[in-house]
This record gives sequence, structure tokens and C-alpha cells, in this order.
Amino acid sequence: MNNSLSTFRAEMARRAATQDGINSVAKVAGLSAAALQQSIVGVADRAHAQYPQYAGYFSGPEWALVRFARDVRVKGGHAFRHGDVTIARQTEGMGLVAYSVRNNANTMIRYSMVVPMG
Repeated sequence: MNNSLSTFRAEMARRAATQDGINSVAKVAGLSAAALQQSIVGVADRAHAQYPQYAGYFSGPEWALVRFARDVRVKGGHAFRHGDVTIARQTEGMGLVAYSVRNNANTMIRYSMVVPMG
């Protein structure tokens, strides 16, 4: 049991470091929004490579680059931290679906939680 918890914590730390790296790259002057978005799509594609239903899912034109204006917590911990950069798409309802690098999952959010980029 303790080994499973250690493995889980190590994986969460790795994902947080990946997101921190994306946030750092987003601050680089001259980097295009398209290149940054493609980097995030690559992270998502690799995380879901074992699931054939996700092949190409994150690369559609409906996805846009956003920056989080506040922290967002879900049952598994922080899905997003203030300043996180990721991709999101509009839903048929009243909000967005944003991809969380921190927990490798799509998360429903309100428009007010993000600022569009690029």
C-alpha cells in the first residue's frame, strides 16, 4: 500500500513538473501560440497513447490556448493552478472543457476561470 502511494505521489510530482515546464515555455518571448499549443497537444497525446479513442482528439481546431486566472481543485487535487497554460474547448453547455496536465484529464470549467491566449 505504501509503495502504491509513493508511486502515485511521484507521478503527480512528474505531472506538476511537466505543467511547470509548459508555464515556463509560455513566458518565452517570440514563441508562437501555435507552437505552445502543439507542445501541450503532444503531452496529452502521449498521456493517452494507450487509448485509441483519443487518437487525434486534442489536435482539432476546436481547442484553444488558455491561461488560468485562479486555482481549480477537483477530488484528485489541483487540476489547475493560477497561471497554468493549457488547451480548452467550448462545450454544448455553459462552459469549457480544459485539459489538465496535472491530472491527465479533461475538466469542466467556467469561462471566468481562464483568459484566452494567442
